Amino acid sequence: MVQAAPTPLPRNASDTAAATAGSAQDTQQTSAKASARKTKKEEEAKAKQLGVVAVTGFVSSITNSTAIQRYSSEIVEAVSAEQIGKLPGISIADTLGRMPGLAVQTLNGRPQVVSIHGFGPDFSTALVNGNEQVSTGNSRGVQYDQYPASWFNSVVVYLTPKASLMGQGLAGTVDLRTIRPLDEPHRIASFTAGYTWNSQSTLSPGFSNQGYSVNGIWADQFFNNTFGVALGVDLMKSPTQIEHQQPWGYPNVSNGGPVVVGGDKNYGYSDLLGRTGLLGTLQWRPSKNFTSTLTTTYDDFREDQQARGIEFPLFWSAAHLQPGYTVNNGFAPAALTTTSRQWC
Repeated sequence: MVQAAPTPLPRNASDTAAATAGSAQDTQQTSAKASARKTKKEEEAKAKQLGVVAVTGFVSSITNSTAIQRYSSEIVEAVSAEQIGKLPGISIADTLGRMPGLAVQTLNGRPQVVSIHGFGPDFSTALVNGNEQVSTGNSRGVQYDQYPASWFNSVVVYLTPKASLMGQGLAGTVDLRTIRPLDEPHRIASFTAGYTWNSQSTLSPGFSNQGYSVNGIWADQFFNNTFGVALGVDLMKSPTQIEHQQPWGYPNVSNGGPVVVGGDKNYGYSDLLGRTGLLGTLQWRPSKNFTSTLTTTYDDFREDQQARGIEFPLFWSAAHLQPGYTVNNGFAPAALTTTSRQWC
């Protein structure tokens, strides 16, 4: 036999009132929660969707360079263009000279080769998009002044080895990266023109003290961003006038006597640097898992130089120092020498 449990009844009127009050309180709490959820949904519906905040200019250059260093598994130094075609400097050698740990060596007043952490140019190699570059000089050091800065979107210098790098240098590896059209969000273009005038008059006939620089780059995407094209051009004429003086040495006239110039070499150099560069890139990306890139560069680098001057011996010859010379801090800046020797 099954016995049903009796249902408890309120003992008195106070128990009934308490039960009724508890039920009303639960109803009020449920209603308050529903109202709060409704208010939250209304506020979310009223909230405005903000657009994408794009950081450009110098700040973006620092951000991109820091990101390359942060997420690289090797020790690297990096520089990124704030905008297309805006890496600092006329050549990529000017850009490399602004990076810590690197020093550039100049030739006729322009940066040319790079030393990494005190090692000479022969101990480092250069890559363009991962392809090893050869030297145009008599050593293994790459002449970076032949590469226009406007061609490159970023430069990464590897200071430690990496297995995927071809032809790594002992001191480091400089990887120059050109623009990739499909990596850009939209069509981009940059054009720069400049005029150069040397206030020093020309030192040799047939040379001008005026020059120019013209460079531009353009990139666009086609077929729903699956095919990209980038074209670049760089034209430059840069004149240089150099007055060169090279004393042979400074011997003493006699024991304890003043110091004079042993001989001298005085030349005037007129230099004209010309560069014609062309860049073409085709990029195809039919899917996220496949990308094919073809990059072609043409560079005609020419330097014309003429030197005119004279080289002659002074005290280190048959000449005799005549009395009456002046002495300033142990050095004779002006003196008269005579000789009876016949020069052929």
